[in-house]
Amino acid sequence: MSEPDDTPTRIPAGELSWQEVADMLWLVNVLQQSGRPGHPEEPPLDRTRAPEPVGEPPSPRQAFEEPEPISDTAGVAPSPDPAVSGPGRAGGDRDFGSQLTNPRAIERALRPLSRRVPSRRDKELDEVRVATTAAETGLWLPVTRPAATRRFDVVVVCDTGRSTALWRATAADFVHLLERQGAFRDVRTVQLDTDQDVPETYRVAGRPDRRPLRELADPTGRRIVLVLTDGVGRAWRPDTVPSWLTALGEDNPLAVVHHLPHRLWRLGNLTTELANLSTGEPGAPNRRLRFDVHAEPWAPRREGLPVPVLEMSGGWLARWAGLLTATGPAEVTLPVTVLGRSAEAPDDLPAELSARERVRAFHLTASPAAFRLAALLSAVPIDLAVMRFVQQEMVPRSALFHLAEVLHGGLLTDGDGEPGEGFDFLPGVRAELLGGLRRTDTVGVIREVATTFGAAKPVLARLLAAVADPFGPSLPSDPADIRVERAVMRALSGPYLSRARRLTAGADSSSSLEQLERAAPSVTSESTAMLSVSPQANARGFVDRAELAAVRSSLTGGGGRPVVVLGEGGSGKTELVREYLARHADDYDSVWWVRAGEAADIVTDYGRIAIDLGLQHPGAAADAVAATVLDAFAGARAVRWLLVLDGAVDPADVLPYLPAGPAHVVVTSREPAWRDHGIPVPVGRLSAAQSRELLLRRAPALDDAECESLAELHGGLAATVTYLAHRAPRRRFSAGWFTREVLDEGPFRHALDDVAAGRPLLDVCAVLGPRGVAAYFLDRLSGSGPDPVAGGTVATEAEEARTALLESGLLVPDRGVLVVPEPVRAEVLARLGATASDSARHAVHRVLAQDTSALAPGEVVSHLKRSGMVDCADPGVRLGVVALTRRLLDLGYLAAAVEVAESALRAWEGEAAGTPQFAQLAAELGVACRLRGDRARAVRLHRRYGPAVSLARSLRETGEVEAAFEALGGHAPATDDIAVIAGFAATARLAAALAGRPLAAEIGVLQEEVVARLRRKCGDGHPATLAALGELALTRRLGGEARVALELDRTLVGRATALLGEGHRITLACAINFATDLHETGQPDAAVKLDRRTARIAARAQGERHTATLVARWNLALAEGPEPAEADAGAALSRELGRSHPLARLAAAGSRCWYEPDPGALLADESGSL
Repeated sequence: MSEPDDTPTRIPAGELSWQEVADMLWLVNVLQQSGRPGHPEEPPLDRTRAPEPVGEPPSPRQAFEEPEPISDTAGVAPSPDPAVSGPGRAGGDRDFGSQLTNPRAIERALRPLSRRVPSRRDKELDEVRVATTAAETGLWLPVTRPAATRRFDVVVVCDTGRSTALWRATAADFVHLLERQGAFRDVRTVQLDTDQDVPETYRVAGRPDRRPLRELADPTGRRIVLVLTDGVGRAWRPDTVPSWLTALGEDNPLAVVHHLPHRLWRLGNLTTELANLSTGEPGAPNRRLRFDVHAEPWAPRREGLPVPVLEMSGGWLARWAGLLTATGPAEVTLPVTVLGRSAEAPDDLPAELSARERVRAFHLTASPAAFRLAALLSAVPIDLAVMRFVQQEMVPRSALFHLAEVLHGGLLTDGDGEPGEGFDFLPGVRAELLGGLRRTDTVGVIREVATTFGAAKPVLARLLAAVADPFGPSLPSDPADIRVERAVMRALSGPYLSRARRLTAGADSSSSLEQLERAAPSVTSESTAMLSVSPQANARGFVDRAELAAVRSSLTGGGGRPVVVLGEGGSGKTELVREYLARHADDYDSVWWVRAGEAADIVTDYGRIAIDLGLQHPGAAADAVAATVLDAFAGARAVRWLLVLDGAVDPADVLPYLPAGPAHVVVTSREPAWRDHGIPVPVGRLSAAQSRELLLRRAPALDDAECESLAELHGGLAATVTYLAHRAPRRRFSAGWFTREVLDEGPFRHALDDVAAGRPLLDVCAVLGPRGVAAYFLDRLSGSGPDPVAGGTVATEAEEARTALLESGLLVPDRGVLVVPEPVRAEVLARLGATASDSARHAVHRVLAQDTSALAPGEVVSHLKRSGMVDCADPGVRLGVVALTRRLLDLGYLAAAVEVAESALRAWEGEAAGTPQFAQLAAELGVACRLRGDRARAVRLHRRYGPAVSLARSLRETGEVEAAFEALGGHAPATDDIAVIAGFAATARLAAALAGRPLAAEIGVLQEEVVARLRRKCGDGHPATLAALGELALTRRLGGEARVALELDRTLVGRATALLGEGHRITLACAINFATDLHETGQPDAAVKLDRRTARIAARAQGERHTATLVARWNLALAEGPEPAEADAGAALSRELGRSHPLARLAAAGSRCWYEPDPGALLADESGSL
């Protein structure tokens, strides 16, 4: 709104008489005595108005600074607010910037409040009546009228609790907007500390004294009170808020303006409910508002003082302003908090929750950006400054409210220092979050934060130094620093484990090859009894079933055969096994619970087991890690352990992962084919008596007769009983009403009708099968892309829809995913038409094609199969299948990659066979075949579909060196393609070594060009750049510069270990070549130690038959002797790679071998040529 123009109007001389000039002067004098129109009006009762601060009023930003404690020192400038400022920060306004969006919409919303009304005190001259009186009587007497003034002044009560440090710039901008608006007689700002239970006083910025809160009320009703808050402070708890907030709304219009969006109000203590608000007069105080809370018709009418709670946005404020200025009957719908009614303090997150359960609960409710932010923050010590930096710099497209989700999501606790100095994760939470981060992400966030804050925070500089060299820096002494660094070292694993152990023991030692040797722990039978990952047993009750005893007897007398728990979906197979674990937990030293819906699921969970057993090496191929775990199981002497493979589908996918040895193995499945692969224990439906007993235990609101009626209805399906027990106490009506509804219309009709907005999400979950869907995936389905799920909901509505589905029992959280109970899924599928089904499936296709980085490989494969993604003709979706295959290859899920690629190529035969997507996928299948050792098939595929670099790599591995040159364009390829140049250099090195001739100098020049270009295009940390540097070192050694190669490889081993992991094939290549450098520079003992360690890591990380393992073992045998060991290692190399393989030929000649990932093929395999 524009300000009124106060510029005086100039009147030409000669147009006024002396009498008119005298009248003007008299009027000016009158106006000066009565006060200017529009001057802020004092209420009639001065005692009701709080005293104004002495001196200049504070600026909007000063009004939100935390008050400084009173001291005896005068004239000293106050220090910055510790809750806002932090080490390395330039200021709170910059780092915690305003989140006020669309201020023009807010100005428009508040414009109705600017209407003028007659003043109760100020007067102004009525010129018309003066002139009329003079004409009638001949007397010029002053006649006045009430001056026009703004109806309201406004007091903004700013919550200054610790959590509001994030929002001070936003609050300051909001107050500045009110001042600029010109809608109010006066805009005043006061501060309120809501960290205390009942705040009875407020203060004004810049003044030390505190005033009673009740003084803010104006009995005349001409003052609006707005409370700006995030609702987190203790004062906002339902049992305390009426005791102090009521006084502000009895005589005045009162509203709470929330900093957070509505979907996140659940993070605080302020509770709201939707209500219809109405009034018959403008400017009515809250006690005169009529309200009707949205509740079931049979619920009792609510009594109390309604206080509207608003988002800080134009639409919300417009509805409230419309209610406040309506001249007749008006009604709006807004969230309110009702004061004056009895309320109990809300329960905090139960203290007994484990760290894993806390993280799971946060993952289910938080936005993907917030969960990503929490995971990144787990790698560093945190305070508000660090948290804001990571949110801004490392979580793209995130906002301040995502940081608020982390702050108030039940993961953090206050640090040990003063308020604002720092936070810490609750015990165990940091480790759980770090377990979900990639190694590169962990190292990356440490590097970025240490670069920015390291000068002011020595702990960050030490942490970064420990990442670069785990044996170099001294150990920290502060317990908080030790906790952080120990968790990070354990997450990085590998060579960092020794530092983690020293941090635990409080000892220090120096770097040596012996320490590197100890960094990879060996596996013993004792170490197998350290993991327990089974889901918790159902604490709400379990009715005895004969099948439970059958499981026990089959396990104890089955002679080592697996026990197969068979039954239809929803019959209670998983619950039965959980109950078995709860009753017989003491019979086992360790229990492993593995998802078995897809082979990739089993591989993923075996990888988690490997981490706890000390078998996992970061960067390792997933398939090889699973094989290592199976070998450890077979060799373990312990017999008191249990492996549960839950939700198995195809026996052919699962049988290769059943361990040998004296173990108890339980498989749950709904597939009858499993009867022939173990001791079957069929699980049938519950009897009526069992159903009744289960309902009585889980739904105490139902009486015996109602439980009896419901038990006969559902047919004994355990999942239906559980659903009914979940839903009954959540309905706000009598149990009898609920029972009649279910008996008359079925158990799911009302529930499905009540969540109509969430049906698209429910449809997707249903078509994706019984395994469950990650919350992240549902968020992507409902909020991303130009065409989300049919019925497209915006992100906020999708959040509310998901919450409604969870509350209704139609979605159930289970081990990190959201599951549709089997009877509900059957009902949804029965209602789902062909069009809606196709729409739901295509929505899944689009999200899978966009990004699957947050999904586990097993989830990706399952969703791809269930949704029929390979049958979709959309070119973008087909490109997504290519990308998914490439990701599986990159993570080492070779079997899953081959399965996906082959199924897609079969589906695309015919019309799609000539498309670019078909050729790209066939090339990816060729890469998978080469990595699995099927080099002949890889050559066939790459010869037909390319690319040339991959074909050259496959040809080199079959010994066809000249053909490899030919594939690359001859012995002097004329190209600028960096992948081709790198492949040519690799082929030239191999040809020179096989021929026994010196390496041409121009090969070194080409390799340096490859490194320089990769550094410019990909960066120093890209895998292709590291591989190219390793090949540059190899080129130097083959060219006679062994000491130059030694220094290059020494640096590379440390860098590749930190960035990729010690089990990555590039790290292994650098380690193999580094050992050869040591050997050729006269350090044979050090070379043997490194060969031994590399051979062990390669076997665990890449598999017994991988080229890196075979080469490392050959080099070790060649260095150690005796001759039988050399013969065995050489025979293994020839047998696995083939006698024509170049490395087998080099070994036959008695030479040390090398292993090179080839950056050219790496670029072609992973991301295309540059």
